[in-house]
Amino acid sequence: MTGPLLASLIALAAHSGEVDAPAVRAPAPDRTTQPAAGPERDVAQPPIRQFSFRGIKGYLVERPGLPLVQLELSWNVGGAGDAAGKEGMTSLCVDWLGEGSKRLDKNALENAKADLGARLGIGAGTEAASLSLAVVTTRLEPALALAAELLTEPGLRPADLERLRSQAKAAVVQARGNADGAAGRAWAAAFWGRSHPYGHVAEERTLDAVTAADCAGVHRQLAPEGAELLVVGDVTVEQLVPLLEKAFATWRGKAPARSRVGPPRGLKGAVFFVDIPGAEQSKVIVGHGGPSRDARDYAATTVMTQVFGQGLSSRLVQNLREKNGYTYGASASFGYRRSGSAFTAQSSIRTDATGKALREIHGELLGMTTTPPTDDELRRERDGGLRAFPARFATNAAVLRSVGELLSYRLPLDTWQRWPAELRAVDGAAAAKAVKDRLQPTQKVVVAGDRTKVLPELEALAKEGVFGKDGLVILDADGRPAK
Repeated sequence: MTGPLLASLIALAAHSGEVDAPAVRAPAPDRTTQPAAGPERDVAQPPIRQFSFRGIKGYLVERPGLPLVQLELSWNVGGAGDAAGKEGMTSLCVDWLGEGSKRLDKNALENAKADLGARLGIGAGTEAASLSLAVVTTRLEPALALAAELLTEPGLRPADLERLRSQAKAAVVQARGNADGAAGRAWAAAFWGRSHPYGHVAEERTLDAVTAADCAGVHRQLAPEGAELLVVGDVTVEQLVPLLEKAFATWRGKAPARSRVGPPRGLKGAVFFVDIPGAEQSKVIVGHGGPSRDARDYAATTVMTQVFGQGLSSRLVQNLREKNGYTYGASASFGYRRSGSAFTAQSSIRTDATGKALREIHGELLGMTTTPPTDDELRRERDGGLRAFPARFATNAAVLRSVGELLSYRLPLDTWQRWPAELRAVDGAAAAKAVKDRLQPTQKVVVAGDRTKVLPELEALAKEGVFGKDGLVILDADGRPAK
């Protein structure tokens, strides 16, 4: 009997009363009250063992159970150190290193990684370069050998460099052509300054200026002495160090020491505008300088910032999205660097609401000073942070990020052990003090959008001095004052 015919007979029988087919309905959920949150879980920061080999400072978090190992090898080599006129050099050169070894070209390298079931990559950011590896424990030895091969016997094929250069230049063109990318480039120049290590803006001409000899200099800096290695997973120090010594037996050299940079050297101006003709939305960034990551009031500053602009319940999102419908979402945070930080509140705003949204952002910032976080807001963010805390140690990757944050900012290794107590201690007085100390009365504003539709509103904001008295500056998408 075919399926459709059988189904028809059963339905007919049920209809005639020959087969019982009672309808089962679950009780309707009560949507009038918010469900109670579950209990907090006590989770201890896992122990961190320290070791060394070949001048590398090593840190290991043992996580037996799952036969996986994840690691990150890092150096104090980043885009902040790019020479003037060669912005983008470090990122381009480190990417080139990841294209293969003398023995393995790009395709062969990918096949070798697949054979091992390993994820292996290398790249550079503003302050550091890093090599990452994730693999099952039983394949750790050959995976380490492959990573060492990349570092000690790089392929450095000219064709790979030119392909990566073309891709980087295409990314520059793409960033200039959309509001999000253009605003980010303009913010780097307006807040930090183009000559500041954190304000570098890559262009086609700066990428074209990078030579193979430049990259050889970058690669020499990726040396063992002075590097840091963080390992998380199913391995012990006693098992790991011999494998590392074997894989990197021929590796020599000294990596750069960590350097500090000075304060922002941004452009004079209060409101900065980048024209994106035809843009349907405007990208807005409002911000100012902030504290160092090791500031004593970090917990209070974090909670205060979450009340202001993190998540759907935050004041900023409730205003811009729920009350006014200017945007789908918005956020505010302190972006920490090894030297200082920047507070930014940002969103993609309906073009016709750009000026109104900026006034609302300014009003919410003022509102934090006149109406500091309430007990209910503080309880919501504290409880949310405490209940989310176990996720910091839920996976190898999460542990790697959490411990890596401590190493990057030179924080005590027991920082996360103390975090729940510090979070619980944030009360109304601490939050109000964080508002007073960390939210500044004047900000820099960057807007990228359609000139014909938003510039008059921005001119009015600048004339009124809403965000400060330094006026309006029109920039190009590379962060230079427009001619």
